[in-house]
This record gives sequence, structure tokens and C-alpha cells, in this order.
Amino acid sequence: MKNHYSSVFPLVRDMCVKGMVVDECTLNVVINCYCLVGRVDLGFSVLGGFFKRGIVPNVVTFNTPLRGLFQEHKALQAHELFKKIIYEKLCEPDEVTSGIVIRGLCQKGNTGTAIDFLRAMEKQKRPCKPNAIIYSTIIDSLCKDKMVDEALALLQVYKIVPDVITFSIVVDALCKERHIEDADEIVQIMIQQGQNPDRGTHSSLMDGYCLQRRIDDARRIFNTMVASGLTPDLHSYGILINAYSKTKKVEAAMNLFREIRHQGLTPNIVIYNTVLQGLFSSRRRLDSPRHLFKNLFLKGLDPHVKTYKTMIAGLLSEGLLVEAKELVAKMEEKGCLADSVTYNVILHGLLTGGHYEDAMAYYEEMVHRVFSLDASTFSILLDSATEK
Repeated sequence: MKNHYSSVFPLVRDMCVKGMVVDECTLNVVINCYCLVGRVDLGFSVLGGFFKRGIVPNVVTFNTPLRGLFQEHKALQAHELFKKIIYEKLCEPDEVTSGIVIRGLCQKGNTGTAIDFLRAMEKQKRPCKPNAIIYSTIIDSLCKDKMVDEALALLQVYKIVPDVITFSIVVDALCKERHIEDADEIVQIMIQQGQNPDRGTHSSLMDGYCLQRRIDDARRIFNTMVASGLTPDLHSYGILINAYSKTKKVEAAMNLFREIRHQGLTPNIVIYNTVLQGLFSSRRRLDSPRHLFKNLFLKGLDPHVKTYKTMIAGLLSEGLLVEAKELVAKMEEKGCLADSVTYNVILHGLLTGGHYEDAMAYYEEMVHRVFSLDASTFSILLDSATEK
């Protein structure tokens, strides 16, 4: 639809030329289209059409350019327009108006001003009171600014019952700040208030527990999610698979990997990368990662640089220089160009395995491609030079 917004303008001009009735709804559509194509200035010019026809602009008329100004990063002009609407009583602001202002202020990082505006709304005798969306917008902004305590304080003085989205925002922020016990407590409050945690809430809790290496608790949340009738998505599976792989519980990771297909889902490249890393780190037989890597192609997935890097590092750690070099060549053939990290992995593996001539060839290629050594590779390179 976006490509057709500009088609509205000549159409309305033709309507005017032919003497057709252009009403309030039509003019509001024109203003909206101008705002959507980034021309709020022309949207304001349409207001003249209202007065010319004796039509009184309504709240929708002013909400549209107000939103457009915020979208064009013109917060000052938006603020001036809002003050004009209030002081000159151009229309009666509604919840949408307030939501536009709050969201615009938060997106510009003016969360403090947004809270002041919220307080003013709460004191108003008008029917336009803050709703769940407005509170959620401010709470989300506070959480993004890592002001979780302030978000919790706002949640506690809620004038309305928070919804699942609001609770989930706070839970996610607490988990990222590693306050997992507080996050779990919020979930219990959710349930007490009749709000069932959604898949995102469960995933945030799982992630929080995994950050603290409490994988059994993460698995408990996973099982609770399933028991509540929610089907885990790839993100939920990925969190646990990653945790099991990093702690070398590869069998548990592989069981979940196989379970994904039984649920009718297709593992993505991120999950394949995670499982490959887990297989190599656990020193499993090479047949397993080789088979998994081939399976990736059969499923129509394109390996990332990270996928190749994991395979190459694993092969080099097993002393399989020829196979690793073949994979590097295949990687380039597929148009997946190695980055600095990949070259460091290759060079590190070659030096550790004592393949100095091959290592120097890759080092020269790194220099040619303006890549730099990382600290560990540079240290090994110096040690090998000293030994010689």
C-alpha cells in the first residue's frame, strides 16, 4: 500500500475539479497520506480545506500530523502543536493523542518528560485517562534506559490492571539485569491477577536462569510453559540448547534439537551453529558434526561465516588440516567471505597444530585483506617465531 499513498493526491484534486463532495473523512485521509510520505508540512496545508468548506477539524485531523511530526523527528514542533491544541481548544484530545505524545517523547529519550505528562493526565478531570498502552510505553522506555527500579515503582502505582505485555516488559528487563528472583516474583503477581504468562515471558525467565547457569530452573520454566498449553518456539528451544551446549550437556541439547522437528518446526542456522559448537566442545566423534553440517545443506539452509568458522576450528583441533583447507575453499566458493575472526581461528588452529608454513600463508592473506591479529593469535605467532 505504501507505494500508492501519493496516488491519492491527484485523485482528490480531480474530485475537486469535478465538483464532487470532499468531506471531513476525505481530507483526513489526504493529511494522513502526506504524513506517511514524510510531508507533514503539506498535511498542514490541507487544514485550509477544512475552513474553506466550513468543516470543523476533529481530533483525528490533529492526531495525524502530531504523529507525523514525531516520526520526522520534529519533537519540538510536535510539542508546540500539542500545546496549541490544548490552549486554543482546537479539539478534545483523546487516548490516541496522549499515546502519540507519550510514545514520541519516549522514542526521543525524554522519558522524564513523558512521566510528567503522565502525571498531568492522571490529575485531569477529563475522561481521557492513561490506559494500559500508555503505561506500558513508559515502562518499556524506563527498562530500555536500565531504570528497572523506576519501572517497578510505576507498575506498583498502576491506576489500572497491567496487561501481559506490560508485565512481560518488566520481567524481561529484570532478567537481563540478572534479578531473576524479582522477575519470578513478578510472574507470580501476574498469575494472581489473572494474567497468564505468554511465550515471551517464559522465554525471558528461561534466559535469565541460563545467564546464572541455573539450567535446571530454566528447564522447569520450559516444562511449565508446555504444561500451560503453549508450544515452545525456536527462540525458546534455542535458549535451552545454547545453555546445554555451553555446559557440555550435549545429549540433552541433541534431544531438544530432535524434539524441534517433532513439533513441526525447522531449526534455523543459529540453532545449527549452537549444536555444532556443543558437539566440538564435548570432543564427540567427528561423525556427528560432519553429519549435522551436511544435513544443514539438505534442509536448504545457507551456512553463515560463524558456521564455517566453527567447523574449520573443530577440524583443525582434530589435526585434519587438509579437510579444513578444503572447507575454507568451499566457503569462498559459496560466496561466504571469511572475516577477521575466521582468519584468526584458522591461523590459531594452524599454529597450535604446528603447521607454520600454512599459517604464514594465511597470515599474509590476512595482511592483504587488511585484517588484524587478535591477542591470543598474536601471542602464539610470537611464540612460534621465538621457537624457530
